[in-house]
Amino acid sequence: MSIKSRVMKDFVRSWLPVFVALIVGFLIANAGHQPSTAMAEIRKTQKRTAFQSGAARSETLLREISTTLKRIDVRLQRIERAAAADIKPGQPAN
Repeated sequence: MSIKSRVMKDFVRSWLPVFVALIVGFLIANAGHQPSTAMAEIRKTQKRTAFQSGAARSETLLREISTTLKRIDVRLQRIERAAAADIKPGQPAN
């Protein structure tokens, strides 16, 4: 057996398993690798209004209060009608 073939056999016996183990480890480590970029969709949001001050803010606030008071008024009218229908004059209240 020549020296070259003996050196080659020793090399294959000692270093080949190391290379194979490194390659297998590299493949296993990268098999579950997640991409480092984020995937997202673009959503359109409502356009923000600028900060309102003074009369502009008061006007919108007063409109909101007005609609709320109208709803309360309608509900009170319904309650008053229901109460008037249940209690007739001369009948004691329970």
